[in-house]
Amino acid sequence: MAIHQLPHITVRTCMPALAAALAFGTTAAIADSSREIQQQLATAKLSLSDAIERGLQEVPGQVIDIAIDQDDGTLLYEMEVVTSEGDSVELDIHAADGSVRKYENDGKASRRDQERLAAARLDIRQAIDAAVQHTPGTPYSAELDRHFGTVVYEVDILQDDARKFEVKIDAKTGAIVQAHED
Repeated sequence: MAIHQLPHITVRTCMPALAAALAFGTTAAIADSSREIQQQLATAKLSLSDAIERGLQEVPGQVIDIAIDQDDGTLLYEMEVVTSEGDSVELDIHAADGSVRKYENDGKASRRDQERLAAARLDIRQAIDAAVQHTPGTPYSAELDRHFGTVVYEVDILQDDARKFEVKIDAKTGAIVQAHED
């Protein structure tokens, strides 16, 4: 069949199937993700804050991103630090013993990351503390980002009932910008 003979496909005809696929696929992924995160946090001997402290002992600077993750069967905290020299360094910190499994200097941090850091008055630890005070639970990731023009820290929190929340904290003032169930 030649291309010009294919049935006429429009957004209108594809939308119901796409919506159903996203709804069912996303629901399953979210449920699995919550369970996986809950299992990871139960297994980890280091908390997110402990991993940040361990990473900063190895590479002093400002943490702009950290998250717990399973990599080839090993539970790690993946962390990105911007050094005082402006380099972006990636670290993988073993969640059980705090050993650094990977140390990779990616060269100069992006202009975007440098601008966000310059605008931030809080560090990532202060943002995590503010997020947990607002939405109790266990933080499992945090990232310096931008939300509608405002530099924010996005902190993901898992509550005891396995509900996930994302809390956005203004990186300049510490105010809660947004908090919602993920």
